[in-house]
Amino acid sequence: MKNLYDIRNEKNLVYVLPADKQLSDLSMDKSLRVKVIVHLHYLDTVSLWAGYLDNVPDSIKVCVYSSDDQVLERAQELVHRKNIVFSKKENRGRDVSTLLVAARKEIENSDYFCFVHDKKEKHAFSMLDISHWISGMWENLLASECYIKNIINLFYQNEDIGLMTTPEPLGDYVDIWIRGTWYKNYEMTKNLAHDLDLKADIDADKQVVGCGTSFWAKTDALRKLICHKWKYEDFPEEPMEHDGTFGHAVERILGYVSQDAGYDVATIMTDHYISEYYPKYQEYAQKMFALLERKNENLDAFRIIHHDEIISKVLKFVQQNGYCYIYGAGAYGKEIFAMLTEHNFMPKGFVVSDGYREEKTYMGLPVYELSEVRKMGCNEPIIVAMYYSKQSVIEMTLKSKEMTNYIFPFKV
Repeated sequence: MKNLYDIRNEKNLVYVLPADKQLSDLSMDKSLRVKVIVHLHYLDTVSLWAGYLDNVPDSIKVCVYSSDDQVLERAQELVHRKNIVFSKKENRGRDVSTLLVAARKEIENSDYFCFVHDKKEKHAFSMLDISHWISGMWENLLASECYIKNIINLFYQNEDIGLMTTPEPLGDYVDIWIRGTWYKNYEMTKNLAHDLDLKADIDADKQVVGCGTSFWAKTDALRKLICHKWKYEDFPEEPMEHDGTFGHAVERILGYVSQDAGYDVATIMTDHYISEYYPKYQEYAQKMFALLERKNENLDAFRIIHHDEIISKVLKFVQQNGYCYIYGAGAYGKEIFAMLTEHNFMPKGFVVSDGYREEKTYMGLPVYELSEVRKMGCNEPIIVAMYYSKQSVIEMTLKSKEMTNYIFPFKV
């Protein structure tokens, strides 16, 4: 079974949907039970999100939950739509208890549902990042009536998709988009998966698809979690820890519940969102790349993406042979040398093409011309550390000398 992160990448399960144009003439089936479940907690931000609820088609039932009467009253004042109910819940478990306890019956009696909640940052340094995160959640779930219908249509057209999440947040201080979302929650998520008897690939080295309880779902995809009959007492009392709780495990288990039910997980966003954030992704990538290049002058995207594979290939080769030479006494050779010595292995020396030896030693090791190594035998183990464009020429040279025991760790 593959990991959800790899499946999303392999199947290109990332969708950019227009917010101002309906992609098909989908007429929503009146028998289709679609609901939007909303958790609100902060009185002073209700006005920021109320307008999104007016975007929801009237055929879709909206259910608003809060533990604060004032929040519910304020929401009723600001939301101008039919087919909406407001309910009070216990002040325990925050948005996750709304999903698993307060709104359980509504969700059980639905075919598709959206879940969204408010959020607030207490630290000034990351306030702007969190603001962009939360507004992005609401926009990428409920941007407009057209957008919502486009999401439902996407479910219709892709029967294998069970869960659609919002993009991982991007910011100067909120770095989930690049670091991943496990934090202290991997073991707790694994334990929860065991309790639910999930069959899914949960890997600490793979990023969780989606971040938190903001999504659209086929109810069947999450039924095993929703129907577990959770209680408020399953959640810690307030004040709740900022990480490592049952609620944080639930936020990370959603995709794996969907996978266990036989569904894929996709990421959705509006065309406006991607047009705003794509330049930011590029800016961050360029700046991080520049910092990495200061440590490794030959760095490129291929070597970053395949870093672990390259190391594994080199070490396996060395272990099989017991020793090795590095073909290339330049920056690439230096990189392989560092890789080997970092793993407590010292190569016998460096190799250069005939007529290209400039120094007798490099990095404290002897430098041999290729013909000298060939005289030692045709099976001498060689790691070729050369730029991509030179690899084919070097391989032809090695074959012409009937040397066959070599690898190209940087081979495309």
